[in-house]
Amino acid sequence: MTRREYQKVLEERGLGLGALQIEPFEMDDLLFDGRTWLKCLFTCESEGIRPADRADLELRQRMLREFSWGAFIRAKDAGEAAAIASELEKRAMEDGYYFAFAIGECAAACGEGPMPICQRPAFYGMGIDLIATARRLQMPISLQHTIPGTPDDGYATIFVE
Repeated sequence: MTRREYQKVLEERGLGLGALQIEPFEMDDLLFDGRTWLKCLFTCESEGIRPADRADLELRQRMLREFSWGAFIRAKDAGEAAAIASELEKRAMEDGYYFAFAIGECAAACGEGPMPICQRPAFYGMGIDLIATARRLQMPISLQHTIPGTPDDGYATIFVE
């Protein structure tokens, strides 16, 4: 199956799981900015989720850059986006993309239950500028998105290959 064909499979699966929008991306589409890590470093209460130091952040970004493409997910909230990304990761692994890896929004959005969404790092903890990346991919997102309690769509991504 070609990349484009598998991107279509991911899109159909994601929409079937309740995503509002799925956008395939190349790694050059993601905007990395170390300043995002400041939000993670000074506002996150979840030890172990954010990078411990700048060297850790740079290591995480180098590992992500080993991927060549993935899919950006928009859903009705952060929890749903994370659940969709997690399911797409599982299915991608079953399809042979065994390095597939999902990330979501801030760990502060952790849910209850057997699979809380904070099991994966957040965009900011990886140094990814969520707002600029969503805009680059022509996905709607507001500047208030990062304010806790502000109703807005949720975002996640799956790195595939």
